[in-house]
Amino acid sequence: MSSSRQIQSRVSWFYPLIVFLSTATHGFCATVGTFANPLIADGADPWVICKDGTNYYYTQTTGGQVTIRSSSTISGLAFASPVTVFTPPAPNNRDVWAPELHFLNGNWYIYFAADDGNNANHRIYAAEADTADPQGTYTFKGKVADSSNDYWAIDPTVLQKDDGSLYLIWSGWPGTSNVRQNIYIAPMSNPWTISGPRVLLSTPTLNWEIYPDTSLPLINEGPEALKRDGKIFIVYSANKAWENYYCLGLLMNTNGDVLNTDAWVKYPAPVLSGFADESGAVYGPGHCSFTHNTAQTEDWIVYHAAKYSGAGFNRSVRAQPFTWNLNATPFFGQPIPTNLPVIFPAGEGPPTPFSVNPNITNGFIRLEYFCAITGTSLADVTNNVKFPGHADITRFAAQCESPSGIGSNYGSRLSGYLMPTVTGSYVFYFCSSDQGALFLSTNSDPVGNRLIAFEPQWNPRRNWTGTDRRPNQENISAPISLTAGQSYWMEALMKTESGGDNLGVAWQPPGGSVPTNGAPPIPGACLAIPFDSTLTVSPVIAQQPTNQVRYQGTAGSFSTLPVSSEAPWLQWQKEIASNNWENITGGYSNSFVLPNVSMSDAGGYRLVVKNNAGLTVSGSASLEVLNLPFLIGKFTAGKGAFQIGFEGVTNFTYTLLGTTNFHDWAMLSSTNGVNGPATFSDTNAAVIPNRAYRLSIGQ
Repeated sequence: MSSSRQIQSRVSWFYPLIVFLSTATHGFCATVGTFANPLIADGADPWVICKDGTNYYYTQTTGGQVTIRSSSTISGLAFASPVTVFTPPAPNNRDVWAPELHFLNGNWYIYFAADDGNNANHRIYAAEADTADPQGTYTFKGKVADSSNDYWAIDPTVLQKDDGSLYLIWSGWPGTSNVRQNIYIAPMSNPWTISGPRVLLSTPTLNWEIYPDTSLPLINEGPEALKRDGKIFIVYSANKAWENYYCLGLLMNTNGDVLNTDAWVKYPAPVLSGFADESGAVYGPGHCSFTHNTAQTEDWIVYHAAKYSGAGFNRSVRAQPFTWNLNATPFFGQPIPTNLPVIFPAGEGPPTPFSVNPNITNGFIRLEYFCAITGTSLADVTNNVKFPGHADITRFAAQCESPSGIGSNYGSRLSGYLMPTVTGSYVFYFCSSDQGALFLSTNSDPVGNRLIAFEPQWNPRRNWTGTDRRPNQENISAPISLTAGQSYWMEALMKTESGGDNLGVAWQPPGGSVPTNGAPPIPGACLAIPFDSTLTVSPVIAQQPTNQVRYQGTAGSFSTLPVSSEAPWLQWQKEIASNNWENITGGYSNSFVLPNVSMSDAGGYRLVVKNNAGLTVSGSASLEVLNLPFLIGKFTAGKGAFQIGFEGVTNFTYTLLGTTNFHDWAMLSSTNGVNGPATFSDTNAAVIPNRAYRLSIGQ
């Protein structure tokens, strides 16, 4: 287990905390109660609103019209069908970018940017809903512009202050030339009319807003307003959208006068940026929106990021919760990579309710190992006396994949029910070594099994679409029609001889994208196994969960070894009072992850395991949550020393790093074994201008 946190500050910044979260690999996969990013495989400029704690409404750039999806859960947006609600009239009906849906003064409004095919003519437009249904029809209200500064404008959003006053915020050119995109604000007399001149709020000047490609245009764009406890913030996107260095910056209003440029302070470091380390990689996070869960107890950020390094405008949409620092500024942490789960918002579950069939257990697929079998052919397994009913080891996987790199000369089988959540055409992608086969029945009966994909020779783990290993793609199925809510028996087999062992199944759901190499397999939310009512032995927990110490915002996790009986029912619980335990929504597997712990998560945790023969409870493990380390930046007369202070904890390693470009970081100091207050100092702070600092904390 390991985790790390990175904290950044500039010496000229006097607010106490700017933080970036970095978590190392935990090895846990998405299961019941979690989903995996990307939320939507193809998309950019996402906008989500959850009004009155009911449905989420979602829109994104389509290029030609405005579409809106609706779902009662945030994860369900991935499966919701987009409804076209508005198509702009000619001539400005081209390049429709970054639509947003707002509820203002009792009505729904859509804002978007569009042009006539000439990018220089991009302007902002509005439409008003004809009914109370945000997915209904809309009436075009026309261009929304500052008539005295009617220049190129995109990415509109609306701020409504607590007094009801309205303000349009957007990204625009200062004049007629494409040399710089700034953030502007202007007052509004109604939801479709600007009533005063624009005011400049931000222009790209800092290294991380410009580096490394300093060619024109320089860019600040995608502004989004965020309010809390009387404070007003604007989160914006900086750097070039097609580069890995695209990131989010933050403006904070200091006195409530949003039309006064001097009342806005820019954070000197990005508040959400890409990374690549042992926990995964996310490139170019930007153009976000904010919402809350349906219970209105959690804040969430939805943003787009590059699908891979150097992907340019090939982007996907991500979602994750965020919290607030002690100084009431937002803390977004670090983008959660695709290999770590994101727990459903409180009060929400999977997109489609699980089956209530008492004869199945949702969230798992059976994983069987047939050991000490030589050869590379599937026939070496299927012709062995152990197959199919005498596996050496039986376990349960929380996604459609077996662990890789665990041994040689064995066969494995994944088997269970596939339970699609959307009706339509699916394509399956299969990986195995050295030889493997994927079978799918036409219903829940294994008798109907038919071969849908085959791996004739070794295929690397999660190499769903790669062709370097052979010219053909037998590992990809033909399109298969499936019905939501129905159960389909599925089996995946593999035989490995030495090295590279892996077995997994991914899919392309209706309306979804082809899984990229490295994408996660089919999640446990769409899997189930038969419940074995003949068992006579209660489950046994092979390894107890252990105590954890974590900083706020890092990932906390508890795990046990797989239980030793078949078809278990598992439930993680939290101790809310002495010997008073409460079930945790989403805690239904051997492992439980809190990707972004807060002080309220501190306490005891345990796992309850049950089958037909009895119930077993694990020992209790505690989660201790530490306050975020604090940063102190100051100059001492004649010395120019910069200090970072922190409260050290045994078993953590603390490293001070410095940079002048937010790209190349150099280690300045490092220590471990600290237990109590400690500081790092940089005595060269005065002679190295504009140096930024990062405190990396790892375990």
